Amino acid sequence: MNSFLIVNLLLLSVGVHPVDGFSFSGASRRTVSQTTLNALEVDPLSEVVGGHGRIGSLFLREDGAMTVPRGVAPGCLSNGAIVVAIPSKDWKTIHEMTPINRQSDLVWVGNGLLSEWQQSTTVVLPHFGVLQVGADPVTSPLSPPTYVYGKQSAAVTDILTRRGVQVVSVIDSWTDLRYLSARKLLWASCMWLL
Repeated sequence: MNSFLIVNLLLLSVGVHPVDGFSFSGASRRTVSQTTLNALEVDPLSEVVGGHGRIGSLFLREDGAMTVPRGVAPGCLSNGAIVVAIPSKDWKTIHEMTPINRQSDLVWVGNGLLSEWQQSTTVVLPHFGVLQVGADPVTSPLSPPTYVYGKQSAAVTDILTRRGVQVVSVIDSWTDLRYLSARKLLWASCMWLL
């Protein structure tokens, strides 16, 4: 039986309703214990929060990747990277739900302004798009590079390159990444005015 199906059945049995997509407005904060998940022999290599979205689906295609079901704390399903591909307004909630010893494994993929609490994590500033769930990324060698910063930068760079993102650049400076993030947000805001 598919491990995702097993976890969903378990969640339903304890009163947590897993659903496609990921929104925290009114979401249950109940969590399933790691002991219960271990008993089911669920052992993914990485986790994806927002795996049913366009960007999340790109990371979910990796061998051993599993979507984090609603009600399960990120970081409880694996010992690998925890890719977070949800709107930036919900990032802080994910950070708070993740066990402290796993917070450095969080990989933020998105366009929000960065906060100091993200400095010890991995951040991906994407310059590519995924037009529909399961599609390949849309990118060009003429696009600005997708910037990656943090602990999981080598693994994320490898995934993005294999999936077709043409230009990926690792940034070692938090200050530089914050500048690039603000510049991208300003650029995107100007484009919406046209």
